Amino acid sequence: MNKVEMKKQIEILQSNKLNSIQSLALFSGFSYQIILDKNLFTHNKDLEGFINAVYLDPHRINHYRPYLYSSRTLLGARLSKLIILNFSPDDIALALLKIINIFEDVFGSTWLSQKRTRKIDESYIDASLSAWIKETRLRSKNDE
Repeated sequence: MNKVEMKKQIEILQSNKLNSIQSLALFSGFSYQIILDKNLFTHNKDLEGFINAVYLDPHRINHYRPYLYSSRTLLGARLSKLIILNFSPDDIALALLKIINIFEDVFGSTWLSQKRTRKIDESYIDASLSAWIKETRLRSKNDE
């Protein structure tokens, strides 16, 4: 998923154009796309901090076991089930804010409001995302 597509989906999810069922379905699919995108998270283990911060910790849900992170499709299915069964429209709004904050750290503080014609250096994105992943790994190790 490229940055423009991600912005469009976030804008639709934040608008009042969808009813609650449509919001759940779109947010579930949006989350699944993020999980499957190897440009955002190169290694499966890098997804753990993101999943915990955005989806599990705010709902006080136990963290997923390590075997689940070995398969992106299995992780996506489990996360989709969690979203469909447990998320309310307010939960979606909170999760979207967390996603926006994380990706603003990675892409820059104004990535959501930038015009489509502006390009960001991919090496900068990779370096920023790698730094964020390392930071979340350190936090999780310190919490243990």
